[in-house]
Amino acid sequence: MEDKYRKITNEAKAILWKNRKEGSVRWNGTNYSYVCPSIEFYPFQWFWDSCFHAIALTHFDINLAKQEILNLLSAQHDDGFIPHIIFWGDREGASYWTFLQSKPPYHHSSYIQPPVIAQAVKAIFDRCGDIDFLRQTLPQLRRYYLWLQNRDFDNDGLISIIAPWESGLDHSPAYNPALDFPENPHWASRALDIRYAEAKYDLGKIIDLDLFDVEDVLVNSIYAQGLRVLSELYRVIENREENVRFKLLADRVEKAIIDKCYLDGCFYNLITKNKKEMPAMVVTVISLMPLILDNIEKDKIDNLITRYLLNPEEFWLPYPIPSVARSEHSFDPIYKGEDYLWRGPTWINTNWFIVQGLLKHGYNEIACELIKRTLELVSRAGFREFYNPWTGEGYGATDFGWSTLVVDLLDMLKVNGLEALESRTIDKFFEAKIVKEGGVSYANL
Repeated sequence: MEDKYRKITNEAKAILWKNRKEGSVRWNGTNYSYVCPSIEFYPFQWFWDSCFHAIALTHFDINLAKQEILNLLSAQHDDGFIPHIIFWGDREGASYWTFLQSKPPYHHSSYIQPPVIAQAVKAIFDRCGDIDFLRQTLPQLRRYYLWLQNRDFDNDGLISIIAPWESGLDHSPAYNPALDFPENPHWASRALDIRYAEAKYDLGKIIDLDLFDVEDVLVNSIYAQGLRVLSELYRVIENREENVRFKLLADRVEKAIIDKCYLDGCFYNLITKNKKEMPAMVVTVISLMPLILDNIEKDKIDNLITRYLLNPEEFWLPYPIPSVARSEHSFDPIYKGEDYLWRGPTWINTNWFIVQGLLKHGYNEIACELIKRTLELVSRAGFREFYNPWTGEGYGATDFGWSTLVVDLLDMLKVNGLEALESRTIDKFFEAKIVKEGGVSYANL
């Protein structure tokens, strides 16, 4: 296997080095060093991209992986907030709309992104065992994850996003029910930017505006996973108080996701408008994200996998996992331009999360098959931003940073002993274990 995938590994390393940005800034008196998502299209430091880059970097240079996280943490506010975009030395290249997501002095955005930073720190620690790095970063992680509780507007354990940008899934049809004019999700989101800029991104004023309040399943699943990881990291440094605190928080978030977001056999975002909460009944990759949770019941896992993930009428296309279920009328696998992202194509970072969930719950054969198909995307089309789930055609930016997560998927093959399954196909697996749901057989996918 090493010979087969050596080219992919070498190309991933080259991209991470190519996309590195270094320099110094006056506004906080520091030097910066980070990997941008794309030199051409995304030159700034994005929060969850940077966490993914750090995870990929652990396979090549642990010191650069640490630097990636420390650079991100250097932009943290005293209250714990970490912005989703930091402009660093490229501020002059930011567009009007990017600046609109900021407030003076316009060094960074005022939004969040999915909180995957604890997972990145754990990946670094797992690779090098550096207790000093843990002790250096844990106080800042603690402030950040506690700050996120400010987004639990109704005190149910789930945090809210205030704009689609905050989930990272910019124009997903999962947010259409929450937008004032969903026929144009890009400009509907830009309208939010305008109103929030007028409110100077004051969270209290934004809540009163009642424009977009979504308890997002993807964001909260990653949040719960991060809280649990943080608990584990505190156990490593023998801080029982914080270990217990974050475990209980993780349990609470997981319970809220399962109790409130699971309807009719699937998980859906919750929208609050005029103090009334309702589910957004749109099936997207967001619906599969609770697979990463620890405490999700087996029947719900089985249902998600058999009825949705492995159903060719939903997500199991030639190059899974599409960002929108095939059954949705909004499913569009063909790239229509940057104003219509996350409306059908396959993304590597969401595959990376789903593989983790499959492995966590013992679905090794399916995890192996998903890894193989994800690697095939990169082999065929290179490290693209996203891909056509039917043809494997690459779309968007080239040499895209977080697509280097495939090196971590390769490592999952090795660590979990899945290499022996490489010669098997998902069809053979289902010949031995045919699963039926509603009279439809998924034996020959």
